[in-house]
Amino acid sequence: MAVPPSFRQDLTREIDLIEEIARVHGYEAIPEDAMVPMVASAARPKDTMMHTVRSIACASGFSETLNPSLIGKSPIDRISPWTLQDPLGTSVPLLEGASHLRRSLIPSLIAARLHNQSQSNRDVRLFETANVYLSHGDQVRGDQLPKEQYNFGCIAESEPRLVRGVFEEMIDRVWGQGGPVLEERMVDFDFLDKGSSIAWFLRGTMIAWVGSLSRSLAQSNKIDGPVALGELDLDLLLASARSVPKLRTLSPYPAILRDLNFIVDEGVLWGQILSTIEQSAGELCKEVVFREIYRDTKRDGEGKKRVLLTLTIQSDSETLKGEQADAVVSRVVSACEAQRGAKLLAG
Repeated sequence: MAVPPSFRQDLTREIDLIEEIARVHGYEAIPEDAMVPMVASAARPKDTMMHTVRSIACASGFSETLNPSLIGKSPIDRISPWTLQDPLGTSVPLLEGASHLRRSLIPSLIAARLHNQSQSNRDVRLFETANVYLSHGDQVRGDQLPKEQYNFGCIAESEPRLVRGVFEEMIDRVWGQGGPVLEERMVDFDFLDKGSSIAWFLRGTMIAWVGSLSRSLAQSNKIDGPVALGELDLDLLLASARSVPKLRTLSPYPAILRDLNFIVDEGVLWGQILSTIEQSAGELCKEVVFREIYRDTKRDGEGKKRVLLTLTIQSDSETLKGEQADAVVSRVVSACEAQRGAKLLAG
């Protein structure tokens, strides 16, 4: 180990000492044609994942932001979907009124949304990728550092299904075919509208959530229009990332598309319907696409909704007949009726 003399305050890095050695040895003694060994670099799995994540977000109309990690004590700043522990404070606040490390990216994104609104830019979609800082609580060692969780957060003036679609595309692209199975649940965060929020769990641990900002918070902060929010744990996403894409052959045979319109109870989620279809349709059903939700209380009654979807039915080895497609549709309808209380709307 080399220790520079106390009067050389300019020698702070390793390269500073190397330069001193070269100066003493003599620059002229260093051959100009000396070979420098080089090794080809490769992108880290995290770099590959982040390229995919940012590409999907930008393609969906989102702009990236960079916000401070310090927040204040307002109701918005208290948003914390990942932990119930108090935020970590700083002994010397670097920003006026901001003395705590954020536990979620959402407070910073809402602040950015409000700034854009003040500039008459209301139709804005923003995202950020950064660490959040989660305390372990009081029952830990004094030298234990907080958990730094790398998250993707976004905000948009839209319905939550836009953010949901972005997250689903990210997970599908990063994990590829045959990735881990996620469990979808309704969640009830106090900063979101009741009944608007869902979360995905990977082996019991929340990986992402989506919802609409509560009307009370939106009104108290003078936020115009609906606000959809979402946050994704990129550390958990990376843990199951597929580094090498797996390709699959395309079928040379034509596909048959069948539209289904189900009447279901208001509390039945699209994820539940999708799960039922995937379990019952069989291997000939290549894709299930959500179309829209429509409510007609006069015809269907209170607490009911219509869910329109499309099945793509295709074989890899032959041209399907109408009877084969009808069999797939029949299995799907029967399963949805039995498991979700769905009623197929005829015609």
